[in-house]
Amino acid sequence: MAAKRGVLKATWTPLALLMAFVLLLAACGTATTASAEASESAAASESASEEASATPIGERTFDTGSGSVTITGIPERPYAWGFELIDILSVLGVEPVGFTSRNGGPVPEYLGVDWSDAVQLGEPPALEEVVALDPDIILSDASNDNTAVEDIAPVLPVRANSYQDALDQLITLGEMFGKEQEAQDFVDMFNEELADTQDQIGEQDPVTSMVVYPGAEPGVLGMWLDTSFTGSLIAALGTDYALKADELSGTDLEGDNADRATNLGLVQLGLEKVVQLDPDVIFVLGDEQFLIDLGQNPAWAALQAVTGERIYLFDRDKWSRARGPVAALEIVKEARHALYPEIFPEG
Repeated sequence: MAAKRGVLKATWTPLALLMAFVLLLAACGTATTASAEASESAAASESASEEASATPIGERTFDTGSGSVTITGIPERPYAWGFELIDILSVLGVEPVGFTSRNGGPVPEYLGVDWSDAVQLGEPPALEEVVALDPDIILSDASNDNTAVEDIAPVLPVRANSYQDALDQLITLGEMFGKEQEAQDFVDMFNEELADTQDQIGEQDPVTSMVVYPGAEPGVLGMWLDTSFTGSLIAALGTDYALKADELSGTDLEGDNADRATNLGLVQLGLEKVVQLDPDVIFVLGDEQFLIDLGQNPAWAALQAVTGERIYLFDRDKWSRARGPVAALEIVKEARHALYPEIFPEG
């Protein structure tokens, strides 16, 4: 015999209905209060954030390794005097009120920026033109005669003697201009690109290499050391950089070369030094005529880099004079193609 299923019916008395209504009103009141409190808290937090962002930035000191400057606030009218400063500002997305490039030329094409409002000054710049810009800070290559502009605005000298210097100085100026994220993003991208390049090179047979350019006088070549901006990049690409600072002889350091080696990461010596080292690869920074002139010397023609057709000609401005973070990235791409074309088919 099947059991019958009963149906339970709820019976609401007037008193029960009243109690339920009271409880519902209380719950709604609690939710409304919590929502109001949350809104008030969010508004207070937003107000505090706005107040913090509106707080004037006080006095700060920035040091690039080549010099320091103390300023108040974020500069709004920078003047960039030198390749590296133009390079750095292009990364940060900061257009200066004026700039001076090599020989008073335009912004280097490899930077890919259009500074339509920036005033292009000559090299060296006329002081009255710098004054007319009304800069609130002057960013200048440390090799410039910066005493000439110190009375116009605070001056920060900058010079990268290695690619790591260039990255560190990018971070420093990123902090100065409130562009910390832009600076860090570029540094992370560069380090990833270099690490990926090194991984792809792997255990390739090492080659010796060096970088030369026209010297200050006939019969002399400029030669970057492994401690220089350019040398440090080539060394990072798995080569055995031939001209090492700690292996220079007393003869190599005669005259001004001791000071050049210490402060600039270079020496100026005769072709016999290249013959002595006889590297597998030579990067030449100059024009076609410079390379043709070198080829007239039998000693140059006998070098294994020449006989092995491993002489590579590159832009001196980008490879030698710029010393900025974008230039560093460009050098990595161009040099790895020259050194390992089978791995990196494009420069």
